[in-house]
Amino acid sequence: MKRADAEQILLDACADVVIRLKDYGSYGGEAGALTALRRRVPGHPPERYRTVLRLLGDVHDRAVEAIGQHRIRRSDKRSRFAEVEDIDTAACLAELDELAPGFAVPQKRVILMRVIYWHYLR
Repeated sequence: MKRADAEQILLDACADVVIRLKDYGSYGGEAGALTALRRRVPGHPPERYRTVLRLLGDVHDRAVEAIGQHRIRRSDKRSRFAEVEDIDTAACLAELDELAPGFAVPQKRVILMRVIYWHYLR
């Protein structure tokens, strides 16, 4: 397996672990989340797991703040219910990209969309 592929697999797994940790309270904290991540994607140095988990954890926390700051008042809105279009996702993603610019962009999008669902739509 190529190094780039292994890194993407790690980032994808980490995004899922962060969502479960932050939104569902799984793993009992960071130590349990690190154990889960090592089990899902073995073979990386211990510090790499910690670095990626903390970075994507910070992305999650920033996403929660960003959706509160980047709401859109839509004149064409016909429903009284919350919709994904109520959030300026481009502005949120730009804010998330300030954390490690250009790194883990697909995972930042996954985390943002989950945060929009979990913290705004449901």
